[in-house]
Amino acid sequence: MYVPTLDPSPVQNLLEYEMGMTNFYYLLDDYPREVEELLAVMHSKRLREYEIFAQRTPAEAVIPVENTSSTLISPRLYREYSVPQIRDYVDVLHSMGRRRFCTCAGI
Repeated sequence: MYVPTLDPSPVQNLLEYEMGMTNFYYLLDDYPREVEELLAVMHSKRLREYEIFAQRTPAEAVIPVENTSSTLISPRLYREYSVPQIRDYVDVLHSMGRRRFCTCAGI
């Protein structure tokens, strides 16, 4: 069985690939409004990616990959930022008849 995977939430993407932990947390602390605006824009683009993928994939299931741990993000910040976004992605998958295998706690 082939099950495609899609990229992680914006927070995870920034932490792991774009900024690293130090820069992300400094910016979040010093410029919270700007970082939240960036996360919102990234989320809207990722949500569109999920919509397009769900419409076009022949796969019955998709894995939203959120490979995170408490060494990268606190449980509070994960619940605040990541969980709502991942829920949006899962909702899109479900609305288009796709199952999801989620590696994310609480989703």
